[in-house]
Amino acid sequence: MIQEPRILAVTVRDESLYAVSKAGHLLPLYYYGPLLDPRDAVPAADLKVPEAWTQNVPFIEDWEPYARVFVRGYVPVPALSADVLPDDIEAHFTTQPRPDGSERPWTQAVYGGYPLYIFGSGEAPDPAGLEERDNPTLMFRQARRGMKYGPIAGVEGGVKVPPVDLGP
Repeated sequence: MIQEPRILAVTVRDESLYAVSKAGHLLPLYYYGPLLDPRDAVPAADLKVPEAWTQNVPFIEDWEPYARVFVRGYVPVPALSADVLPDDIEAHFTTQPRPDGSERPWTQAVYGGYPLYIFGSGEAPDPAGLEERDNPTLMFRQARRGMKYGPIAGVEGGVKVPPVDLGP
């Protein structure tokens, strides 16, 4: 089982969300990108609930075994207390439980309906460059202030991942 990352604070820099790890690293906060409706790819001025679509975010146990190696690098952000969140976006943070018996059993932070992840344990800097975090074709993309409200997570009936065009 992987260890729960230690997050001291969340901050916004150039409209992107970051976590400050206990090790002192500024880590991009990611969400599972294919769940963002293409019509909503540009951040909105305010968070809104979509009218025509919802999907579930699959937990690692629901991924095909060959894809888990890739997904395992993205670690769920643990639930965050209000005192470590920026006041202007604090209301958009919630939490979700993780499945019983999961290798990542802690309660997960959710921003605007999107479960959040960091890459790695937080003990080292994120290796991805900015161009890699903002690429709209990636499976995990950096969360931004003003994203439209997205899917709520769940296990049962979730999307099949990776999408068929991203498989081996």
